[in-house]
Parts: sequence; structure tokens; C-alpha cells
Amino acid sequence: MGFTTASRDGALNQTLPIELQQALNVVAHKYARLVEKNIRQKLEKRKDTGALGLSVKAVVIPAQNDSASIIKINYSQYGQFMGASRLIYTKLPPVKEIAEQLRRKNRWRRDFVPGYTQGVVPKISDEKIISRIAFAVAKALRKRERFDRRYKWKREALPDLLRNMNAELLTAWAKETENLIAQSLTIKH
Repeated sequence: MGFTTASRDGALNQTLPIELQQALNVVAHKYARLVEKNIRQKLEKRKDTGALGLSVKAVVIPAQNDSASIIKINYSQYGQFMGASRLIYTKLPPVKEIAEQLRRKNRWRRDFVPGYTQGVVPKISDEKIISRIAFAVAKALRKRERFDRRYKWKREALPDLLRNMNAELLTAWAKETENLIAQSLTIKH
């Protein structure tokens, strides 16, 4: 049974009953899995490396005596850049990350290497070719300064899910509160 106590300074301290904590934890764990699944599905529709989808983790912090359950969504920092309306580079963009993306997406050609005549296949390793292309892309991004690539992946994946979760949490809260009130009103003879 939950109860309210007053501290020395007169503030009310409320504790959540165990039954309510358990109900909130069940709903939170259910929706944490749904959040991960829904975000990954939205990101799979994009032609992306898949790294962001794999980095999405929903962590549930269980309800305590004084707080409800919390769902924390963690994802790669790259997710922030995808949602940004513009990327403004004040210094050279990360060449290693660009090279890694070129490698993963297989978006490079041996006959088009910066610093060599177009169509000439240089006698250097594939790693050097990828590195040269990545550096050229980074320099172009820095020179251009603005790179528009807005993708509202969080806005597409979460609103309906959050509405449903809030409705289910309110229902669980109301049901447990109703049970607690009914228990407190029953008179034992």
C-alpha cells in the first residue's frame, strides 16, 4: 500500500506501492523493446550502413518507491547528425569515418582517384585509394561548409508509440490505484 508522509520541512513524500511499481515496469519493458524495433524498422528503409540501427538500445530504469519507470534511449552520436537540418563544419570532417563509410557501402572506384587523371588506374593499394577519396570528400564538405541531409528518424519512429505507451501507463496506473483504494475501503470483520 502506498502512503504519504511529511518531512520536517513540511514537504510531502509519496511512495509508489509495490504493485504499481511492478505494473509500470512491465509496461516500460514492453515499450522499450517496441521502441528499439520501431526505430530499427524506420532506419532500415533508408539506404544506410545499419550502424545507427544497431546502436539503438532502450534501457529501462525500474520504478522505485519515489519514481515511475524511465525508458532511456541510447544511440550512436551519428543519430544526432542525421536529424540535424544542416551540418556546419568548422574544421575538416572526420576522414576516418568517411573512409569507413565508403568501405562499408562500397562506394569507390579504382578509375576515379583524386590526384590522378580520370580513367587512369593508379598503382596504389585500395586503402590508399579509399583514403584519398575520403580526404577529397572531407575537403569538399569543409569548403561547401553546409551539408543538408535532414532525416527525421526519431519523429517518424516514436510519436504513435509514445501515445500508445502513455495511454497504457495511465490505464495501468488507474487500475492499480482503483485496486488500492478498494483494498483500503474494505472493512474486515
